[in-house]
Amino acid sequence: MSKRKKRKLNTPTRKWMKRATRLHSAKHFITKYEGKNLVKDYSRYYGVDNLCAVRELEMLGYSIEESYIAEMKNELKHKQLKAERKKQQKLEKMQEEVETWVESDGKG
Repeated sequence: MSKRKKRKLNTPTRKWMKRATRLHSAKHFITKYEGKNLVKDYSRYYGVDNLCAVRELEMLGYSIEESYIAEMKNELKHKQLKAERKKQQKLEKMQEEVETWVESDGKG
């Protein structure tokens, strides 16, 4: 009987860390960080949204401007509205297709 092959996960470990582990790991990440936008790169590196990155960086002792946080909240709201509109348009398009199928069937 052959051994079962172990499946390799394609997602890096840092992307599915819980907050406590991420905060511990972030100390190391920040010491080696050389970029310009810490919040953006933190969120991308750990796979969290920008507001979560801000919250966690504040937990680590970094101060972030209120205007920047407000701008990110506004962007998030705009992104959610855009997704809702896209979903609504998709539903409307599907309804139109269903109606044309019923009409072309000759029974409706």
